[in-house]
Amino acid sequence: MKKKKSKKKIIIGAAAVLVVAGGVTVAGQRNSTENQIPQVQVVIAEKGDVKEIVDATGTVGSEEEKTYYSPVNAELKTVSFAQGDVVKKGTKLIEFNTEDLEKDNRKAELNLKSTKYDTKDTRNKSDKAASPANRLWSILQRSLGFIV
Repeated sequence: MKKKKSKKKIIIGAAAVLVVAGGVTVAGQRNSTENQIPQVQVVIAEKGDVKEIVDATGTVGSEEEKTYYSPVNAELKTVSFAQGDVVKKGTKLIEFNTEDLEKDNRKAELNLKSTKYDTKDTRNKSDKAASPANRLWSILQRSLGFIV
C-alpha cells in the first residue's frame, strides 16, 4: 500500500508541476507578443525627385472680388462667359439691350426741339404784340417831353 500511496503522490506532484509549467509558458508567450518589437521593411535611401499626387475637391475663390453696377437701367442682352471661365483684359463680357433706351432718348430729343420751337414762337408772338405798344409808348414819351 505504501507503493500505491507513493505512486499517487508522484503522479499528483508531476501533474501539479505540469500545470504550473503550462501556466508559466502561456503567460510568458502573452507577454512576449505584447512586448515584441514590430518588424518593418527597410530600404536604402537614394537621391531622386519626390512626387506626390493629391486628389481633392473643394471651392477655389478669388482673393479680390469686385461688384460692378450697370451704367444704364437696361436688361442684359448677352452674357459671354460662365462662372469659372478665364477671361482676358478687353474681353466683352456683357451686352445691354438698349433699344428701349435709344427710343426714349430719341423721344426726349424730339420733345426738347419741340419745346425750343414753341419758346421761339411764343417770343416772336410776344415781340409782335409788344411792337405797337412800344411805338405808342415812344410817341407818348416824346409828346410829354421825355428824352428817348
